Amino acid sequence: MQKPDKKIIHNDYLLNKNKYLYYAMSWGQDRNAAEDIIHSVYLNLMKKKCLPQDITLYIYRSIRHKIIDMHRRQTTEKQLHDNMPGYDPHLQATEHEHLNYHLMKLNDKYRECLVLKTFHAMTFASIAELLKESPNTISSRYRRALNIIRENLKKEQNNDS
Repeated sequence: MQKPDKKIIHNDYLLNKNKYLYYAMSWGQDRNAAEDIIHSVYLNLMKKKCLPQDITLYIYRSIRHKIIDMHRRQTTEKQLHDNMPGYDPHLQATEHEHLNYHLMKLNDKYRECLVLKTFHAMTFASIAELLKESPNTISSRYRRALNIIRENLKKEQNNDS
């Protein structure tokens, strides 16, 4: 482990803040809350005596833990949904909003695997290390998430017919 170098941390922030922001938002956080979480993680990183070997995994893990802590403070799952951007199935939505709606319907573990693999181009091994799970478990969750979304889209299409 090396001593924290503020330039390294600052450069990492500039290069990667958008992907971390999207990751935090994929958990249902609004943009401002996601930015606050990311800033908090980077401030904690600067306070460390030694940098972790893999800064990226450290940041993903820290974001994840902060969000889980926030969710634990919520009193019910309904409150979580009330704080997420709303979705009215009767309104015309862009494809992105439509897919995001289905993404948010997944359970947290499936959604997280899908987001990290698809949008952050992480390998199953990296995701497994981050989540402290086996790569086979991650691969299975990823495939299951894709199947759930595919099934939901088919059901939706059949209902529209």
